[in-house]
Amino acid sequence: RDLAVQPGNTNTLAISRPTFASGGIAIYDALTQRPSTVGGSDVSITFNTADPSRLYSMSSGTLRRMIVNASGVTLASTANVSANGDIRFDNGRLYSSNGQVLDPETGTTFGTFIGPGFTINQFTPFTTDSTVSRAFYLTFSGAPETPHTTTVRVFDQQTFVPVGTIDIPN
Repeated sequence: RDLAVQPGNTNTLAISRPTFASGGIAIYDALTQRPSTVGGSDVSITFNTADPSRLYSMSSGTLRRMIVNASGVTLASTANVSANGDIRFDNGRLYSSNGQVLDPETGTTFGTFIGPGFTINQFTPFTTDSTVSRAFYLTFSGAPETPHTTTVRVFDQQTFVPVGTIDIPN
């Protein structure tokens, strides 16, 4: 379902495997799987870029914090959160595709990116850039199979306030 490269070690991948393929999260070095895995059906995973031994996953409102070591991966803790969808770690915070920003260690919500006239949900594509303190969410008006406008919505990462948009017609 998802994969993440371990920061500082491009030969190591965390892979969230579909349930039909043994499920759960495993760590791979090149083509070799480490023995210790964490079960479950996590949709999205991301490493802590400041501490590559920390791995986070999100699925159906559950945030899981894991520890990666030479044996593989082990579950450290879980938290029920209102965030959902894809996640991304950036500068000590965990960003979700539904607009919520979490403390990755506790699951506490720092804030939510929202605004009038558009919807951000667990399927919304997004990225962040803490070097400019911005979060970018891609929203659509109209059905994807018909002519529509795609809008890049730009938010301030500290205040969660919209700071601009870029409309991309058709």
